[in-house]
Amino acid sequence: MRELLRRLGQHSNITFQLLVSSLFISVLGLASAMYVMQVLRRYISYGVDATLITLTSGALIAVLFTYIFKVLRVRLAKGINHPAQDELEEKAFATLTRARSSALNMFDIGTQQEVMNGLKFIQQTYSPNQVISILDVPFSFLYL
Repeated sequence: MRELLRRLGQHSNITFQLLVSSLFISVLGLASAMYVMQVLRRYISYGVDATLITLTSGALIAVLFTYIFKVLRVRLAKGINHPAQDELEEKAFATLTRARSSALNMFDIGTQQEVMNGLKFIQQTYSPNQVISILDVPFSFLYL
């Protein structure tokens, strides 16, 4: 968690944009529930077609903006991960290339494979989808 906070702190502008886009996505996500409530309340009660057209077009616009914000948020989250991840991979590769083969052969095959898969695990841990999921947690209370 500290590493994630460090990465987010290094890119405060991108972090702010991620938080704002998460807020907009959460608020726009409520549009479908509001659409159903308004249709049941207004259209079924009064039966005016213009009301249904207006509510439907508003809900479609909200869905479109939600999609746009989600795409932009994934692009922003990639910007946080890449510099730190590239640096980590370069350090690990440099360490492995400088290590003597006799030192590496001291470990069994399973441990060697686990070390090599460790970078993949770290990469998956700080992937854009994971960062977005963690940033969405505070906004989940909007739905409640």
